Amino acid sequence: VGMDVVRTNISRMNGSLELDSELGRGSQVTIKLPLTVAIIQALLVEVQSATFAVPLASVVEAVKITKEDIKSVNGQAVLNLRERILPLLDLAQTFQISHDRTNDECYVVVVTIGAQRFGVVVDRLRAQEEVVIKSLGDFLADIQGVAGATIAGDGKVVLILDMANLAQNVRGTAF
Repeated sequence: VGMDVVRTNISRMNGSLELDSELGRGSQVTIKLPLTVAIIQALLVEVQSATFAVPLASVVEAVKITKEDIKSVNGQAVLNLRERILPLLDLAQTFQISHDRTNDECYVVVVTIGAQRFGVVVDRLRAQEEVVIKSLGDFLADIQGVAGATIAGDGKVVLILDMANLAQNVRGTAF
């Protein structure tokens, strides 16, 4: 019964499972997954009721701040973090999520892409998880800032952020 569940889930990802068993020698399980499937470590974050996955490879740290900590320089929202000016990107604004910042506190996930460092403003930090990346298909492939999607343990679809693409949008955002 257990291997049947494994086979069903692998089939859903367009993969295959082979089981070879020999009496007295043991069993060999071969799992084949398509190249479009990858597993990464991600930090799950929330903005309102939307959940996003930030690839952990690009995350430096996460800090809790208040609205008063956010300043604006030439139309760019910034945060003075340890005597260093950090440009900010608001996920609510980027993905046009209606948002009322009634809560005075929020989190900034500090991200590094190449030589560029910036902060991503979110409401809550949820968890660190291994997630399976699935492409969005041809119909949704052109969504800016999204590398793919995954399904969380509660069955909710979670968008995996393309941090390199979002880094291009850091200039010109304001809170």
